[in-house]
Amino acid sequence: MKPDSKEKRLLAELLADEDLRESTLRGGLNAIRRKKIQRQSIRIGAVLSAMVLFILVSRNTERPSTSAKQQHAALQSPVPEVVPGTTVRVLKDQDLLDLFPDRAVALVGPPGKQKLILFEAVNN
Repeated sequence: MKPDSKEKRLLAELLADEDLRESTLRGGLNAIRRKKIQRQSIRIGAVLSAMVLFILVSRNTERPSTSAKQQHAALQSPVPEVVPGTTVRVLKDQDLLDLFPDRAVALVGPPGKQKLILFEAVNN
């Protein structure tokens, strides 16, 4: 029992000093506040990181990038816009069909070797 009484006397002496007690409490409160701020910072950082990651993933899966769109367009129409060495403009399929808005037309054949067919109205 004697060791308990020595410890109690030591604690009573240390806590009797008001300045020491106040500085100890202030130090403990500051340490607790720092840990709380640190935990909050980690949580906020994790949430923000998850949001940024979600945005990046959703942007990449929703629509292809501009370069991917250009590559896709290049694969769809391998002919150039203008015939090299001339001012002759190459029309795309839809541009050609748009030239005949009031007529029945069709493009027949494999891509690049299609033929334009103009249908005539037959009156009975």
